[in-house]
Amino acid sequence: MKFINLVINELVKILKRKSTLIFSCFAIISLLGAYGIVKVKKENVENLNTESSLYLADYEMSNIQLLQKREKVETEYEKKIIDKQVEINKFILEKGVKNIMTAEYKKSCEQELIKIYERLYSLDPIKNSEEYKIQKKNEEKLWKIFLEGSFEDYISFNKELLLQKYERAEITKEEYDLELQKQDLYSQYEIGKYLPENTKWKEDIINENEDIKHVIEDRFDASHMVYLEDRQIKQLEDDMLISEYRLKNNIAPYYTDMQMNNNLNSYCRYNYNNFANTISIIFIGILVIILSASSVSEEISKGTVVFMNITPVKRYQILLAKIVSIVIILVALVILISQISVLIGNIAFGVNTNNYLYVSGSKVVVMSTHIYETLGYLLRIPELIVYLLVGITLSTLTKNTAISTIITSLLFLGYPIAYKILSNFVIVEPLKYLPFSNFDLASKILRVNTYENVYDNIPTLSIESSIIILSITAILLIITVFDSYNNKEF
Repeated sequence: MKFINLVINELVKILKRKSTLIFSCFAIISLLGAYGIVKVKKENVENLNTESSLYLADYEMSNIQLLQKREKVETEYEKKIIDKQVEINKFILEKGVKNIMTAEYKKSCEQELIKIYERLYSLDPIKNSEEYKIQKKNEEKLWKIFLEGSFEDYISFNKELLLQKYERAEITKEEYDLELQKQDLYSQYEIGKYLPENTKWKEDIINENEDIKHVIEDRFDASHMVYLEDRQIKQLEDDMLISEYRLKNNIAPYYTDMQMNNNLNSYCRYNYNNFANTISIIFIGILVIILSASSVSEEISKGTVVFMNITPVKRYQILLAKIVSIVIILVALVILISQISVLIGNIAFGVNTNNYLYVSGSKVVVMSTHIYETLGYLLRIPELIVYLLVGITLSTLTKNTAISTIITSLLFLGYPIAYKILSNFVIVEPLKYLPFSNFDLASKILRVNTYENVYDNIPTLSIESSIIILSITAILLIITVFDSYNNKEF
């Protein structure tokens, strides 16, 4: 009961401090700041997409440019090709761009028609009569698809073209089979049936998975020039399972800038969460450092430590109460901030816009946005507890609040930047065993399946190793601070 009273007294002291209120408010305000930054970026992307759509529809300007180009070309062949391009553009304008170009496969038809005309006009109708007839049939079929054909008609036509290329020995049997499989996948997942921002990501995933299969078979990635470890092979296999799940359930990836148009709300929610998490944790961390770095040294400077030491309560209980009270404030504040962050994200971007996909066994599991983002915050607590222990240890050893605060703050704010800079210029292999290099538990437990993460050159340890290192660090700091506090004369 005495210990609980000690903890309550310490909590009351902490809550009465102006710094607690100030930095808690800063942490909450930072969430709104993160939202503001992402909102501006979202509006810029939306404006850019609007401009792109208008540019796509500007076939009239395209015709003017084509006619200007026609005046400069010399051969009849080039003039015929330009005339056909102008004819197609005029037809699209007459029928209405929105009525014709409602899907990506329609635009592909337009481009393929030009290729057919290029081939057709390069043939002699007499000398190359067979090939000429084939291309005329292709032209007729493609025009029908372009005018009123379905996406399924377009896929069938592509398969016919592949067969023609194979029969002309332009592609090998293996290439022919692979392309046929790809066309079947395009048909299954309707890739190209709608506008590119809706289906382009599916094509990218299919192509990436094909590349990954070869990398796994060879255990070597030529693009990164690295041999893969078992850990990396497992990551790639999991990533492929997640990608296939995305295809089957129409869940577009959105983690990188290249993927922002796949699902803009999810992309913005993901970036908002990252910004909010980073900025708010900085303010919470600074508060924890201020509280811990002043916890003992301030009592010494005020002389109150003498009165505390003559009470029947043992010294270790006094110190433990200080640590427990700061941990309680830390955990409560992190949970509060995480829930406010989730609430802002839900209101601004939608409830399930940042669901997390991961592999358990051989199945893909979906973690809700609420749990995923909350875990991202909770996994920062071990890092903050270590800095809490560093601060209170320095406070006990130096008996100086300013020195303890400055040193701990420099470690907290400066080490991540210094480590990233060093990793670009020198070999930092030994640094991975430092506790400060193992704080990022979230990226190891909640790893995002972007393929580049597999080839990250910055050396890191496994999640189990990181937890062991952080636990040993915490234990050593606790032993040091309790031993120092019990043996020092205040």
